[in-house]
Amino acid sequence: MSFIEINHLQKIYRKATVTVPAVNDISFTIEKGEFLAIVGKSGSGKSTLLNLLGGLDTPTSGEILFDGANLFGEGKDGLVKHRRHRVGMVFQSFQLILGQTALENVELALAFGGISRSERRARALALLEQVGLADRADHYPTELSGGEAQRVAIARALANDPDILLADEPTGNLDTQTGEMILGLLQELNRQGRTVIMITHDPDMAKVAQRTIRMQDGQLQNS
Repeated sequence: MSFIEINHLQKIYRKATVTVPAVNDISFTIEKGEFLAIVGKSGSGKSTLLNLLGGLDTPTSGEILFDGANLFGEGKDGLVKHRRHRVGMVFQSFQLILGQTALENVELALAFGGISRSERRARALALLEQVGLADRADHYPTELSGGEAQRVAIARALANDPDILLADEPTGNLDTQTGEMILGLLQELNRQGRTVIMITHDPDMAKVAQRTIRMQDGQLQNS
């Protein structure tokens, strides 16, 4: 049994009389500890697929199994648990809260874990140190470079020690050199044992992954 199994997954959006199959009957597997890149142009369905894997959206049909359990068979509580503990998500736009420091942004992800404020702070500081930003803990997002902001976002995604890191165009708003640094950090996290699933429109960026699949018009082109 594979770590993640995607079986006949389909997501259809309907707008008036128009039907758009964003993800169109795809099946594949992902192994634990794998670094997978999903490549495709805008509109290919890759972001929809990542949102389904993250439990941010639900499919029209089909299933996603994590260790044999159907993600969408566990109800709303199961999806919340999945988003909070099993996966961490990193977005192209960073999605940091501007009125909070780097440290507070990471702490926020720990707010619902039932741990004390001192423990949250210690954990957040350790994560910022892991991504090389311990000296920027008290800086606000507007005081950080793009690469620093993305590293804060990665630290936040790791706050609850997820098995899986989902990265949505993580270098999309960064220059080439900074983007390579972020990709190197993702590789290091993968070497530490995390499963990393990254979507990108850039085949060169995908070369850091162990395996690449391509999407077009909601379907897989290869696996």
